[in-house]
Amino acid sequence: MAGTGTCFGIDLGTSSCEKRSNRLPSIVGAATGDRRKKRPLFGWEFFHSFDEKRRDSALLARGRDFFGSVKSDLGTERIYPRSVVPGCRTPAEVTALMIERLIALSREGHPARDPRQAHVVITVPASFSALAREETREAARAAGLDPARVHLLDEPIAALIDLLNSPDAAHVLGAEDRNVLVFDYGGGTCDVALVRARFDAAAHAGLTVENLAVSSYHRLGGDDVDRAVMDAVVWPQIASAEERALLTLATRRLVEDTLTPSVARVLKERLCRAVAARVEEDGWPAVEADPIKVLAPLAREFAIPGLPRKTPHRFDMTSESFREVMAPFLSPPRPGPEERSLLGPVMETLERASLPPERLDAVVLHGGSSLNPYVRHLMAATFRGHAMFDRAIIASTPDALVSVARGAALLCYWRQARGVELVRPIMAEDLGIIVRSGEAVPLVTGGTPLPFPDEDSVRDVTGEGQLAVPADGLAEILVPVYTGTRRAPRLAGTIRVPVPADTPAGTSVRIKLRVDRDKTLVWWFKVGEAADAPASSINDPWCRRAPTADERRLLEQRRKMKEAVAAGQPVPAWMLAQEAFLMRCARQTGEALLAIELCLEETPEDAAAHNIRGLILDDQGALAEAERAFRAAADQAPIRAVYRGNLGMALAEKGQHDEALAALSLAATLDPKLVYIHVGLGDVHRRKGDEPSARREYGRALALLDEAMADRPFDLVSWRHLARLHQSLGDYAQADKARQVIAELEAEALYEGDPAAVVAGPDRATVAPLRVR
Repeated sequence: MAGTGTCFGIDLGTSSCEKRSNRLPSIVGAATGDRRKKRPLFGWEFFHSFDEKRRDSALLARGRDFFGSVKSDLGTERIYPRSVVPGCRTPAEVTALMIERLIALSREGHPARDPRQAHVVITVPASFSALAREETREAARAAGLDPARVHLLDEPIAALIDLLNSPDAAHVLGAEDRNVLVFDYGGGTCDVALVRARFDAAAHAGLTVENLAVSSYHRLGGDDVDRAVMDAVVWPQIASAEERALLTLATRRLVEDTLTPSVARVLKERLCRAVAARVEEDGWPAVEADPIKVLAPLAREFAIPGLPRKTPHRFDMTSESFREVMAPFLSPPRPGPEERSLLGPVMETLERASLPPERLDAVVLHGGSSLNPYVRHLMAATFRGHAMFDRAIIASTPDALVSVARGAALLCYWRQARGVELVRPIMAEDLGIIVRSGEAVPLVTGGTPLPFPDEDSVRDVTGEGQLAVPADGLAEILVPVYTGTRRAPRLAGTIRVPVPADTPAGTSVRIKLRVDRDKTLVWWFKVGEAADAPASSINDPWCRRAPTADERRLLEQRRKMKEAVAAGQPVPAWMLAQEAFLMRCARQTGEALLAIELCLEETPEDAAAHNIRGLILDDQGALAEAERAFRAAADQAPIRAVYRGNLGMALAEKGQHDEALAALSLAATLDPKLVYIHVGLGDVHRRKGDEPSARREYGRALALLDEAMADRPFDLVSWRHLARLHQSLGDYAQADKARQVIAELEAEALYEGDPAAVVAGPDRATVAPLRVR
């Protein structure tokens, strides 16, 4: 295939610039039709440095005054409602503006080299969600790139391509197949890809590369180390733990937004350079024997609201303290929500490929955060140390900051100018459905090359007689989709498939599917003799788990906020408060507390916002602060029974039973139909030893529930109250029955509809009870 013009590779990564703490997207052009080597056109600093910004303001807020790790916000439906940067109120808008600036800079001095008229490959994390990928493509379209000529590429693969195009490739590859793991450790994410590669004279590009596995999404990057340095090293030099606890979360976050990039990251980078130099000269024992100390000056001191003194004018950190900060990142992986081990995604990727660690031939490090000498030491100690995994070569890409963009440009060149696909993307995991019996039925296996089955066609993935309509007279069937493995499927969402009228149970259901190279799913369903009909895919098939009902409500709220932003409307404080409440329901209490405190800065007399803050603090176990927040809400709106009742519940949790009884009794007077108030009154009476009064209040609550559930018989919250009340009254059999209903309702919420409508599998003649996974 002949080619002219230029192919472009764009890396929207968040690696740290060596001289200043900012973000460094990059673009690389590869000229086609000649033999000139690809070269970087530029690296571009998108936003002003902190020193420039802080000429006008001492404290800066991420998402308002500056942006960092925007890529990590893609696909989350987040917005930046208080952004002071014009045209930057969503992650996609910020990304589009970055691409626009990159396009303009690429044309400076080279007007003919216009990415808008060329093929462009944009790199993304290998484990990027479907929503994040779509928003990346939307940003490219908004920036003026031709959608038909824009493709996405996994970042670790792009980094590997640049290495294989360099003289260093001979140290990694040979004539025999070698298993190579690419560890892409950037500012916001840790991305891992495993390939099998060799030099191959018969291949068009002189090498053969087979994609074996990629890691799942890990929002774990150098920024997390920066935040850990801020918490463990910088904060203690500003305030004592007691002083820090008295600051509002909004104030603490403002300080952290300002000093994490301008002080904590500077300390980290300076220490890493010093340690790397010492290790190169004298080895690691010299670092242990003679600890290193580095300093980071502050451009100017400033006052922090709530503290009696200004910040120090400089900060310090030793290699000993940094080693303690790095300990959780360097430790063996342990399952759990707070897992931060850098070996976690590595071992996960090896497991997905069923490759024992001892069969790994090379580990290739890439990304600005991979320059951390402790990370390289971890990989060397794990795969080249005295342990069993001691055969792997530890290598680095030619340029930790630019290799991804160069590799993307090179792949774009080979694809468009030579018609050669250097590395085909793959399905990261099995994709399948869960049938009514609870059985996981795989449709496409992990490791399948993409696009599947090819660029333009689709494939029937059903199998012989596997699926059927589960019951007579259904208007639609539910098809739960999973990713993962057949033994351990993770529900990713549910597809709703319309069913023709009067379709009987047992009617066959067939599925056709296509997965494009950008990992977008397209579905068709055939019910009985009806024609194939397209169906909307789930929002994010590649998520680590299905969103809960509360998380879905949060996403819906954020979509409404995005619609307001897109229409040029301001986002009112009440809408931000509602987002904070839904974040709390989705158990994102840290972010929820920050959001509601920012709302209260704008509307300090908003009783609803004070009440939401109290609920969040109560969830966090901060009972004293929760009581103060509920009291503020009750004082602002003294006739609102809910606020007074929440104050009474907080007092009861603190053991202040007399005050709690007074507050709850007043709330019951203000609104006698609030079930939870009577439950709370019953609990307080019981704690005070007044069992008759306790049972009287429980009885009132039960009567109110019976009345309310006559109109809403499937309300999950009411059933939870009912189970709790029967338990409190000693009716354990009724409590168990209520809990069984709760399990069924939770299953319905999980599958986003009636579980009886879930598609039937091979055992459709005798449908088993649905098993929630």
